[in-house]
Amino acid sequence: MRSIRAAATLLALGIAVTQPGCIGTRGIEDPDAERELFESLGSTTFAVYPPIVRNAAPDGSSAADIASFLISEGYGEATVMRERIPVPAGYSANELALLRETATHISGYLQQTPVGAEFVVVMDYVLSSGPTAQCVHVYIFTEDGRIACARAFNARSEAFRAASPRTTSECTWFAVDMLRQHLGRDES
Repeated sequence: MRSIRAAATLLALGIAVTQPGCIGTRGIEDPDAERELFESLGSTTFAVYPPIVRNAAPDGSSAADIASFLISEGYGEATVMRERIPVPAGYSANELALLRETATHISGYLQQTPVGAEFVVVMDYVLSSGPTAQCVHVYIFTEDGRIACARAFNARSEAFRAASPRTTSECTWFAVDMLRQHLGRDES
């Protein structure tokens, strides 16, 4: 009964649970952008930005690892972007607000900055001093800043708890696994 009430509350807020333990904000995703993404997989291009890492030092190889995954799985060509997308230093403690704020900020950046790829992949990690990261966000945008995918994973996610990522590198491998499931449409 409690899970039904929680799901009803999320739907009332415009939030849809899209994977077990994953909260996707369908309210910010553009259904046409998502359709374009899935229709173009295998023949598209991706620009992969270094992950946004909060409360820890970024890992210089993370974007290359994500790009290698996209190429090796046959999703398309991927280029590693060297520059980081600037985000405000302060951020909301409310994870859904953070997901939306970051997506809006990245979208604005992409509208101002040509990337030379059809889609843009950005990850966002909030690390903590505790035993695991606080959350991992996975985003895919169109080159003009429309949001094709926005997914949030945290301690409420069984997959996140099982992976228990603690470092930037571990967050990247978790995010890649979640991206693999999403792009492969393995929503189970």
